[in-house]
Amino acid sequence: MTKRELAKVRPWQAALSPIDLKDAGLSPYILSVWEKSGFYEKYARGIYTKSDEFDDEFFLLQKRYSKGIFSHETSLFLLGFGRGVPSRFTMTFPAGYHADSLSVDSTVRVIRERPEFYRLGVIYVRSPFGNPIRIHDLERTICDLFRRNNTSPDTVIPAIKEYVSYSSRDIPKLLDYAKKLHVEKRLLPYLEVLL
Repeated sequence: MTKRELAKVRPWQAALSPIDLKDAGLSPYILSVWEKSGFYEKYARGIYTKSDEFDDEFFLLQKRYSKGIFSHETSLFLLGFGRGVPSRFTMTFPAGYHADSLSVDSTVRVIRERPEFYRLGVIYVRSPFGNPIRIHDLERTICDLFRRNNTSPDTVIPAIKEYVSYSSRDIPKLLDYAKKLHVEKRLLPYLEVLL
């Protein structure tokens, strides 16, 4: 494809990577053409966003950190159970995953997880801007809140109260996750009082 032909191809997504272009049968070189023409600007290494319209930080973080799964307080917010947008995005990564930029990214709170638990309870939802992102489901998120000693009671208590009154709760799944994640003893007293 010549430069002239590449220039005729119009951008179609709000955020792109060279892999997206390869998957669409286009040359990754087109990104530099679009960047020079002002369609896209570089967001991070290998990620470009439309210059005039893209603010979806959830989608961009997941595109930037492809192994990341939104979890904990961030998951609560995305599922409609949180008390507003968290000040930092919590993402879970497989143990051993090291992206250089993660160590300096102050917007992300990193949780590293053993391989057997990393994908437990992963679901896809839409970000507040309508883009697909991966998060841990509600039952996994509740268990994760009990796993971390530094989770504030101001987060845990309202979350478990909301969960118990939630019509689509899945107590058997919650108890199964609690057993696998070794938080049964911490979680059960709350459930006994609230149910």
